[in-house]
Amino acid sequence: LFELCLNWRFPMTTVNIVAGGISGLAAGLIMHYLLSPLALSAGNYIKLAIESTLAFSPILAGLLAGLVIWPAILGGVYHAVILPLVLLEMEKSGVSFLGAVDMVGLVMVAAGINLANVIAPREKSEAAVATPGLLINLGFGTFVESAYPFMFANKIVFGSAIFWAGMGGMMLGFFNVKGVAYVPAFASPFLSSNALQMAIVMIATMAMTCLTTIIANRFKPVVQSESTTTAVN
Repeated sequence: LFELCLNWRFPMTTVNIVAGGISGLAAGLIMHYLLSPLALSAGNYIKLAIESTLAFSPILAGLLAGLVIWPAILGGVYHAVILPLVLLEMEKSGVSFLGAVDMVGLVMVAAGINLANVIAPREKSEAAVATPGLLINLGFGTFVESAYPFMFANKIVFGSAIFWAGMGGMMLGFFNVKGVAYVPAFASPFLSSNALQMAIVMIATMAMTCLTTIIANRFKPVVQSESTTTAVN
């Protein structure tokens, strides 16, 4: 179409308008009449699957969702699969179980890791790295990638992040709490299905992750010093 308009010697502005407009119209018609009904049907089945899993065992569903959410974001699956599922859930009821798992399993865990490295870092320089991440975690409910350097540097921290994300998800399932993602941490409980229970799960998950990270930070230098002593001997 673009070449055809050029061959007809249309002005370039007209060429761009015609080519862009008709291309957009064609894509919109295909989406509206062909792909959108299929996507809507698939979305309804996915929502039904989530609801059925929660009805069968909310605790198990929360545990599994929490355990896989860090591997999912590290593997690049989160934004392709989990985030659309959160939006599908929220479309129906305004809150989402996976949205609550996102806030607890990712944001609160990352905030706990960053908080530990602010108050008890292995090296003083790490506090300066962790502070902006902590503020964004709590203030905006995002930037969980800020915990990556500390997770990759310490296997105990990495394992505890997955473990406490699973425990947080299990507690959400136990209380049957639904919430939203990508909101400030202080606002999240008030946007959930139960503010008190959501706040309890968020604080508990963040506190336990922080405590585990502090212990891991203290443990790793001891291991390094012992290995150095052995090498000298």
